[in-house]
Amino acid sequence: MNFYISTFNNKKFLSIAFITTLFLIVIQFIALEYYTREKVAVMDEQTKSLISKHNYKLALLGTSHTGYGAEMNKIDNEMFDYGEAYTYPIVMYQKTKMLIELNPKLKYLLIEADYHQFYEFSYETDTIYAKYAFLLKDIETGNENIFYSLNRELAPTLHRRAIKTILGFDNVVIGVQNKNPDWSKLTQFQRDKKVVSKYNFFKFFNNKKMNKYSVDYYQKTIELAQKNNIEVILIRHPLTNEYLNNMYPKMKTDVDRLIDKLSNKYNLKKFDYRYIFKDKQNLFADQDHLNKNGRQKFAKILTNDIITKTKYHYKYK
Repeated sequence: MNFYISTFNNKKFLSIAFITTLFLIVIQFIALEYYTREKVAVMDEQTKSLISKHNYKLALLGTSHTGYGAEMNKIDNEMFDYGEAYTYPIVMYQKTKMLIELNPKLKYLLIEADYHQFYEFSYETDTIYAKYAFLLKDIETGNENIFYSLNRELAPTLHRRAIKTILGFDNVVIGVQNKNPDWSKLTQFQRDKKVVSKYNFFKFFNNKKMNKYSVDYYQKTIELAQKNNIEVILIRHPLTNEYLNNMYPKMKTDVDRLIDKLSNKYNLKKFDYRYIFKDKQNLFADQDHLNKNGRQKFAKILTNDIITKTKYHYKYK
C-alpha cells in the first residue's frame, strides 16, 4: 500500500515539476521574444535621424571605417553618415533603399570599398542580422522565422543583447579608455600582433575566396543607386602601414581587381586614401580606424575632394 502511495506522490510531484518547468520556459520565451522585438530588433538611431531630417545631398555608407562622418557633417550639414559597424553589402542595400525612400534629394552616395566588405565575415548572420534585424526583416536571408527565439543561429545573439539591455550593461564602459589613442606609440611587435588578430577576426587568409552574396549585394546597391539617379563613388579608407603591408597578396589582388572591374562596369569614381597617412601613423587609433585627430583631418580632405572632384557644390548647393 505504501508503495502505491509513494508512486502516486512521485508521479504527482513529477507532473507538477514538469508543468511548472514548462510554464517557466513559456514565460521566458514570451518575455525574451517580446523584449527582443521591442528593444533589440528595432529601428536604429541613424534611420530615426534620417526620418526626422531628409534633405541630405550626400550620404556615406560603410562600416566603422566611416567614423569621420560626424566631422564631415560639421563642415557641411547636407552630408549624412549612414555608416556603422557591420554595415556590409546586404545591409548597405537595405540602407540605400531607406535613403531613397526617405531622402528624395540624395545625389551622391559614397560606398566603402575596403577589404572586409567582400569576404565570409561580411555575410555571417549572427553578426549582421542580429544587429540589423529591423532593416533586414523584409529581405530573404534564410532566417525568416515567425519567432526570433526559434532561430538557433540568431536567438543566442539577440537574447544576449536583450539580457544586457535589461541588466543595463549595454552602455557600460570598462576601465579608463584613451579618448584619442595613438597607434604610433605601440611597439612594432604590438602593432603586428594586433593586425594579425584583426585578420583572424575577419577570417582572412591568402586563398580565401570572396563571398558571392556580399559581392552580389554590393553590385545591387550600386545599381539601385544609379537607377535613382544617384552618383556612386567608391571610397577606400586610410589604413595603417602594418595593415597594408601584411595584407595577404592574393586578397589584395582580388579586391583591387574587383574594385577596378566595378569602377569600369558602372563608370564610378574611386577615391583611394589607403596610403594617405603613410607617414602620419599617429593619426590612427588602431590598425584600421582613425583617432579623433585623424578623423578631423580626413573629413576635411574628403570634403574638399567631393567639392573639387565632383559637381556636388556646383549643381546642388
